[in-house]
Amino acid sequence: MKATDMSNIVAWRDDLTFRIRLFAVLLFLLALCAFILGLLSYGADSLLSFGIISLLFLILADSIILYFLASSRYAQIGVYVTLCLIVLLLALIDFFSGTLSGAMWVIYQATPPIALLVLRDVRAIVIMIAISLPVMLIVGALEIIGIIPVILLTTPEALIFNLCLQAIMMLVLGFIMYVISKRELTIMRDLVLAREEADHQLQRVNQLLEEQQNLNHELGESMRLMRESQEQLRLEQEQQDKLRHTISLLAAPVVPVLPGVVVIPLVGVFDHERLQALVDTILQGIRRFDAHTVVLDMTGMQSMDEELARTLLSVIRMMRLLGSKTVVVGISPEGAEALVSLGIDVNVLHAMPTLQEAILQIVQLEPERVLSLGSDL
Repeated sequence: MKATDMSNIVAWRDDLTFRIRLFAVLLFLLALCAFILGLLSYGADSLLSFGIISLLFLILADSIILYFLASSRYAQIGVYVTLCLIVLLLALIDFFSGTLSGAMWVIYQATPPIALLVLRDVRAIVIMIAISLPVMLIVGALEIIGIIPVILLTTPEALIFNLCLQAIMMLVLGFIMYVISKRELTIMRDLVLAREEADHQLQRVNQLLEEQQNLNHELGESMRLMRESQEQLRLEQEQQDKLRHTISLLAAPVVPVLPGVVVIPLVGVFDHERLQALVDTILQGIRRFDAHTVVLDMTGMQSMDEELARTLLSVIRMMRLLGSKTVVVGISPEGAEALVSLGIDVNVLHAMPTLQEAILQIVQLEPERVLSLGSDL
């Protein structure tokens, strides 16, 4: 068994001994006061005085014995015996007094919580309810129907109602105490386990601190290597950024084919960054080549989403404001379907099936520019 478990058991036993001795002292004082009041109130010659005083004297003697047995293995049995004597006293007090009012039935409610507080065991509630409740019901019923001769101070119906109410209250209070005590014991057990785990973690932390002291030199060397690696990663990141920028430019190059006519082939998949680069490329191409016609070749595009479609429309409107015309070629059936499904006005798109047809149409519409180009050549 672990040392922590042994310490917990010893602490629990010491606490149990203290609670049992405290219970024995309080019970002794209470029984002594009741013993003296019984002698002063009823004298020593009446049946009530003789019976009650005898039981009180027995409880006094039992409390003294319980005090000295508190540290033994019979301590819990002694507590149950003492509580049973109290139940017996409650059962006989109406018989000795010769009257029945039902007021003494309330005291039966005290035995289960006393057992729980002293023993700190949820089984004590069940045991004392199993003892107190049948005694209260049987003795009370026998007194009400007249088998035990007593004078009823109220109607039998009221006594039966009071008896049933006390029985229900005992069960309800017992159930509530059982649930709460069970929960408290679970929490206490979890706290003990948490403390043991915390101690274990503390030992582990101390061990790790010792190991850390041995690794300080290696950590310094690792930090140096890490700084070198970070610098290398920074250089690689810069190269990757340059390469990404080059790829973006190659993915949408501006190709002049005629005076004032440029072709921009769109290849691959366009994310947000490439879309922004595409807009800049188109604007730079228009200014650089003084283009009045821009042909967007979408033959090499893999897919078209809503963001790309709306960006293209924004670019087309912007080029209109700049005085340039846009021709879109190579739209796939899937791309056309996507444009229609997004609710985009396709009337703003000047679309042609292929790049060849677009160039031929431009040549037919502007033959003088082509002749001018031929003469320059």
